[in-house]
Amino acid sequence: MNRRFKHKWLLACSVVPVVLLVFLVGRNVWWELRPFPNYPSLISHPDSRLTGTVVYFDSFPDNCVHVVAASGGESRKVACVEGEATAWLPDGRVQVTSYGIPEQSSDDKRIIIDVETGEPVPIATSPNPQWTESSAGEGPNGERVRSASRRGIFTLFLTDIGGERKLFSVKAPTSYTMRDPAWSPTGEWFVIKDGLDRLLTITTGATPSVRVLAKRAWGHAVTGLRVGIDPG
Repeated sequence: MNRRFKHKWLLACSVVPVVLLVFLVGRNVWWELRPFPNYPSLISHPDSRLTGTVVYFDSFPDNCVHVVAASGGESRKVACVEGEATAWLPDGRVQVTSYGIPEQSSDDKRIIIDVETGEPVPIATSPNPQWTESSAGEGPNGERVRSASRRGIFTLFLTDIGGERKLFSVKAPTSYTMRDPAWSPTGEWFVIKDGLDRLLTITTGATPSVRVLAKRAWGHAVTGLRVGIDPG
């Protein structure tokens, strides 16, 4: 009797860890295989309450600089130049930066573009560049966002003068990400790139909304000015 009990105990001790391991692996695989989230589109359903202009690189088919109204709609190609980041100058022109050797800003190359005409402006005749890199990630009033992914749920948090609060949560694979927030001048909304190279516009009010502004996009920047886009 004791031998039979001992045999069952040893069998249980060997089987239970295997079952637990299979369960944990299966659960993680299930979370990872979740579909990427879909959001409403500002491309097809613009929102006139969002004022300003967003500039970005379109990664397909031409890697050119595009602008789109912050309210949404179709984008417009401005110019095709080499670069990794865009930034708005106070006068409504766009600065495109090509980064050189890391840690050596003197090796960076910058071009200033007239958004209305698409023509590059010689640096020698331009004012000293003033820009805010989108990767800095801080809003006009010190706002910051951070993300967390746990058990197949992606959550974005906002920290402002009132402390930290959750903006939204969505089911997503654990590999899903958001990065490089570029803020509106008022801090009422920002544009952020997700892991599918979509630019998402997220409002920060009591009932935040998440909508797609552009696809295949990166290197973005936001201005409160309405420049270089259809006035309608």
